[in-house]
Amino acid sequence: MSEKSEVDGAQPPLNTILGDNSPSNNEGTEPNLPKKRLNGGLDAWLSVLAGFCVFVNSWGLLTTYGSFQEYYQTVLLPEETPSTISWVGSIQATLIPMVGLATGPLVDVGYLRPLIISGSFLTVFGMMMTSLATSYYQVLLAQGFCVGMGGGIAYIPALVVISTNFTIKRPIAIGCASIGSSVGAVIFPVMFRQLQPKIGFPWAVRCIGFISLFLAIVACIILCRHPGQKTHARSLIDWKAFRDLSFMMFSLSLTCVMLAYYVPIFYVASYARAAVHTTTSLSFYMVAIVNGSSVIGRVVPYLLVAYIKPIGILLFAVAASAIAMFTWIAATGTGGFIVWSCYWGALSGVLVTAPTSIVAHPVFCPDSTFLGTRLGMMWGISSFGALAGTPIAGALVNLDTADFLRAQVFAGSAPIIVNIKMPQEAASKGGNSSRNQQTSSVAGGTSAQPTPANNVGGGSGMGDKLWNSGDDQGPGHADATDARSTMGRFLGLNDQKSRAQNKYLQRAGLAGDTNDRGEPTCASEDHSFMGRQPGEADTLPGWHTIRDKTGL
Repeated sequence: MSEKSEVDGAQPPLNTILGDNSPSNNEGTEPNLPKKRLNGGLDAWLSVLAGFCVFVNSWGLLTTYGSFQEYYQTVLLPEETPSTISWVGSIQATLIPMVGLATGPLVDVGYLRPLIISGSFLTVFGMMMTSLATSYYQVLLAQGFCVGMGGGIAYIPALVVISTNFTIKRPIAIGCASIGSSVGAVIFPVMFRQLQPKIGFPWAVRCIGFISLFLAIVACIILCRHPGQKTHARSLIDWKAFRDLSFMMFSLSLTCVMLAYYVPIFYVASYARAAVHTTTSLSFYMVAIVNGSSVIGRVVPYLLVAYIKPIGILLFAVAASAIAMFTWIAATGTGGFIVWSCYWGALSGVLVTAPTSIVAHPVFCPDSTFLGTRLGMMWGISSFGALAGTPIAGALVNLDTADFLRAQVFAGSAPIIVNIKMPQEAASKGGNSSRNQQTSSVAGGTSAQPTPANNVGGGSGMGDKLWNSGDDQGPGHADATDARSTMGRFLGLNDQKSRAQNKYLQRAGLAGDTNDRGEPTCASEDHSFMGRQPGEADTLPGWHTIRDKTGL
């Protein structure tokens, strides 16, 4: 096999380059390598279009609920309290990510098509049944449970298809797909406000349902072309993830974010009417303003991933969201509240897209065959925050006196916990997955005890060397010659040398999508993404030659 590779001028196996002692292919045949990820092309971007449609039918319908909440409080269900009515949206917000606990593993074992079809059907069916609802329990079953389950069943499969079609462009691809949430959350409230007075609540909701039906058909046609990669049957939960401190801390931090995330989305219309004293029409449109502004946060920050890590973007967004919740208290005028709504909308777009691109990194998902499972577990754990957040806020709101202060303080306090705990965890040994995980963070090579040869730099990109320079001079040591600060290294600000190292890693075959046995890995080809530190390529064969000849 090695002679054939040398004659053909092919890249030698990874275990030959790195000196790995993993077993070779004894049958003398090439292993069945998985298809190379596309990072572009018609099929890859069609999957983004399908994801766009799924986002409209899941998160788009969910974030429209602020308009429904206002209508239910004032017209359909005036006898119910805001806290009781908010359970409809809260259950919907919980089911969309929580159902992923089951759908993620089912995607991993090849049930992509049934999930997309059944999820799309439940979403459309739930909206049609909502149009017939006249009492609270009917709204709860149709819009809360049925629409929520439908969105949850289709949501994770669409994300998995996008994530497996992209590596270096994954954050941008997911950001483009997630624009569907903003588009749906802008169109649906405006439709509902314009149509409901003219044709009534039932037909206004049915019109939204027909749009969902069209988008569901588009998503099914595109995504059902992907047969899904069947693997061996396994548990619906990756139990190893509960022992992965990095993954669990990230998921729990996201739970705190979700506690506050839906509070302004669900109550922005009520606040505009009761506290700001806007017209009824403008109070409905405030939901569209918030969700339309989220397009900025879903796309623009990820154009900077070559310079700032997605986890750095997320931390900035969480800190800014805590500030936004407290500044909400001072937004008592119409103009100021509109500006605040745009500010919060832009931040909300980051909070729901960044976690998906981050969890695909080997620090949180060392085996890409479990990507769907880890995505489902992450959103499933965080969904408990979405379940509890808005009912708690609803209990703290007094519409009779227009008192939202306690709810605003509650929403502002939850993100503060994340900003205290997440950077500490990133700097602790919990982020070092090289001791507990068998998959290398660069090329997916496996070894019971990783060495600098097969675990370049001795860490996974978020471990012991996160605060260090590339040279191992002891824990916490910062190279005085490195112009970047500690926080700069954490955020992934690149210099010329690190970019050259990244290119070398890719050209050497060490940043591919398979390990030395042809097994897929979720290592991103974009090593600026929570990735390599300066100097880590110095241990690679041939790097000194490349450096000397290029003058880097």
